[in-house]
Amino acid sequence: MFVSFNRIHTQQIDIAAKLIGCLGAEKNGICIFVTTLKTNSDAKTRTVLNAIARHKCPLLIVQNMLDSVEPSADGSKTKEMVAAEHKKRLLRIVDNSQIEDKNSVKVIQVSAIYAMRERCDNIPDSEDHSKYQAFRDVLMSMIKIHFPYIEKGRLESVYSFCRNLIDQESKNLSGDLIKIDSIPYEKINTELKRRTQEIINRLGDQVDKIQYLHQVLKDEKQAVYSVDSKSITKALFKSSGLEYL
Repeated sequence: MFVSFNRIHTQQIDIAAKLIGCLGAEKNGICIFVTTLKTNSDAKTRTVLNAIARHKCPLLIVQNMLDSVEPSADGSKTKEMVAAEHKKRLLRIVDNSQIEDKNSVKVIQVSAIYAMRERCDNIPDSEDHSKYQAFRDVLMSMIKIHFPYIEKGRLESVYSFCRNLIDQESKNLSGDLIKIDSIPYEKINTELKRRTQEIINRLGDQVDKIQYLHQVLKDEKQAVYSVDSKSITKALFKSSGLEYL
C-alpha cells in the first residue's frame, strides 16, 4: 500500500484516510508513506499516521527530495546535519502518533530526481547518491521479515471466506427443499431436480471463486518475490510528480 503526498493539505487528509481504509482493511501488507523533506504540518502528518495505525501494518516512511536539502544559512550545519534533523522531527511525530510498535517504523530519505539521473546515466548502484539502493535494501528486508505474517493473514482471509461459504450453504440445505403443501405431488420430482440444480450451480460458482482467490494469492506471492528496482523507481518518480522514462 502506497500513501504519497508532496504537501499534505486538509482535503488530502480525508482522501488518505479513505485510501488507507480501502487498501489496508485486511492488514495484509506493508504500508509505504511517501512524504518530503520540505516542511509539513506536524498535526496533519500525525493524522495520516493515525489512519495507518488503525490497520496495524508494517510502516516504511520515505522522505523524498533529499536533493533539496541545503546547509544552514549560518553555515553551522551541513546538508547531512539538516537532513538528520528532518528525520528526527518525523520520528518525534511517530512517537506522538497512535502507532503501537513505534520502534518497527522505518524512515529512509531519498532523492527521486537523483535516482532518475543515475538510471539514465547508468551510474553504478555503489555510488547511490539518490539513496535508492538503501531504500530498496530496507524494503526488501521488511518484506523478508513480514512476508510470513502477510501470507498467514491472506490465508486466514481465504479460510474465513470458505468457512462463511460452508456455513451459508449449510443453512441453505438445513431446511426442507420442497414445501409439500404448496407443490402438487406430481411436480415434486421436477421441483426437486430444479432446486438441486440451483444448489449445484451456486456451489459451482463458489468453487470458481475459491479457485480464483487461490490463483490471486499465488500471483501475489510471486509478485512479492519479483519486486524489482524498476517498479519501485517508477513509484518513487510518480510520488514526486515525475515521469519515468
